[in-house]
Amino acid sequence: MWSRVPWTGAGQILAMLDGDDAETRTSAVQDPKAYFDGLVADGALERAIGFLSVALPAREAIQWAWRMLLFTAAPVDDQWRARLREHIADWLAHPSEGLRRTIWSIAKERDESWPEKLLAGAIFFSGGSIGPENGSRIEPPRAIAGKLAGSAIIAAAHGSGSAAALLRLAVIDGSRIAEGEL
Repeated sequence: MWSRVPWTGAGQILAMLDGDDAETRTSAVQDPKAYFDGLVADGALERAIGFLSVALPAREAIQWAWRMLLFTAAPVDDQWRARLREHIADWLAHPSEGLRRTIWSIAKERDESWPEKLLAGAIFFSGGSIGPENGSRIEPPRAIAGKLAGSAIIAAAHGSGSAAALLRLAVIDGSRIAEGEL
């Protein structure tokens, strides 16, 4: 049983991840942990990461992605990525609306899809309005932050030169977060 996953059926998570399809309906009542464990056993590690990143609350998914980014990514010599990392670390320690918007503003300065940019997107879409700062409140779809956090994990693993090993580490780490151990 995963203490940090609020969903009771894998189908609830799959509906957010993929929409309503045959797999969602077939897995509707399956325990989320059992479904995840099946993906891992089948070697579908990226799918397992995507599933768990949407299953977790956004904050936990973002913290998981940050842990994996720090573990997998080499030190950055790019000022933009270093500045983004610094702001992400600040937001994780002291989340605020202003910092959430600053992170997104920095992320949009470049077109590259670095893991840091994906994680910045996860933070921006994790809560608060995604509309203009002084405009009408616009809520993001619930699964967006998790999807971006999962993508950041996968991108960091593939950018590391040891993708297979780091994807395995990510599923272990993520499962521990879901169980409340980290």
